[in-house]
Amino acid sequence: QLLGGVGYLPETLPDKTTAKMAFGGEATIRYGFNNTISGQIKGWYDFSDNVEQKRWGLSTASIITFNDSSDIRFGVMPNLAMVLADNSIEGGGGSLPFTFWLNKYNPLNLYLGFGPIVGFRDLTNEANQWGWGLILNAGISLLLEDKFTINLEFSGIKQVNEYNGIKEYYFSPSLNIGYIF
Repeated sequence: QLLGGVGYLPETLPDKTTAKMAFGGEATIRYGFNNTISGQIKGWYDFSDNVEQKRWGLSTASIITFNDSSDIRFGVMPNLAMVLADNSIEGGGGSLPFTFWLNKYNPLNLYLGFGPIVGFRDLTNEANQWGWGLILNAGISLLLEDKFTINLEFSGIKQVNEYNGIKEYYFSPSLNIGYIF
């Protein structure tokens, strides 16, 4: 599956800007190896001018399902990511959400994920340039013409930034259009 779209992401540079959302574009390619394991690579680009750098990122994830039911599926989605600024690695992170899919309303599929997240910039620096949090994803995917999808996703993020001790909540929506090969 190939997906492309737009969305809002939480700012992750507390030393350069206040807490706010960054508008960006994203593209994902996903491949199902079998009914229980798939992998994906996702890239995003920050269109906002919150900071002077040109920022973008890449992530890799795997979706591992524990059952093969046609109505309700559940599993985990381990994710590793890195953020780049002006072509140098700015930071990284990961998440481990538990995921659930409700597939019985074809052509609509509902999904939900919940789990821990962590991010870092420079762990060798004494400035505590890292943070952690919880993420809740909820989304709906509509299958059109057996090959095209429209995905609308809402993420709620509770982020604790150890750099300045600030705890923030973000609401991060995204909209994607996809093609299934």
